[in-house]
Amino acid sequence: MAEDTVLNPWEVKGDIDYDKLIKEFGISPLKDLPDVFNKEVLFRRKIIFAHRDIQRILESIKNKKKFVMMTGLMPTGKFHLGHMILAKQMIFYQKLGAKLYIAVADLEAYNARAQSLEDSKKIAIEEYIKNYIALGLDPKNCEIYFQSERSKDAEKSNAFYRLQNLLARHATFNEFKAVLW
Repeated sequence: MAEDTVLNPWEVKGDIDYDKLIKEFGISPLKDLPDVFNKEVLFRRKIIFAHRDIQRILESIKNKKKFVMMTGLMPTGKFHLGHMILAKQMIFYQKLGAKLYIAVADLEAYNARAQSLEDSKKIAIEEYIKNYIALGLDPKNCEIYFQSERSKDAEKSNAFYRLQNLLARHATFNEFKAVLW
């Protein structure tokens, strides 16, 4: 990519080489999706243009098998367009049958940004969770949890860290780091 190209979680500008991104992140272009995907604006307009293992999700949907989607949020500011795009994607999968898990990174906000747990909780509820619900999130098929609370429940905490370690096989630290930086 050209020197004037910027691509990070906060800014995208310049000529983006999507083929290079696909190769660098080890993902595949989205092709031949069911019609329900093509009706969703995020897929139709190629905002979501690539994947890793979407076939597993498509098979689950086709065979009416359960599947889950997990995302997280760090509640340190106002809900914005970038948050909305991710929320809409999760809500789309939820409408296709996914159970959602949303981790609120309040401990990360505490450690990285020196924000109190109380402020994180208030921002998460007022700025994020209410907006997710307003966009169509079904709270009955979703588990929203705070890192600081999850660690108090040994059964859920152990399951979370087990899942984290199992998923680590599929994305290296450098891949994860590349997404964030």
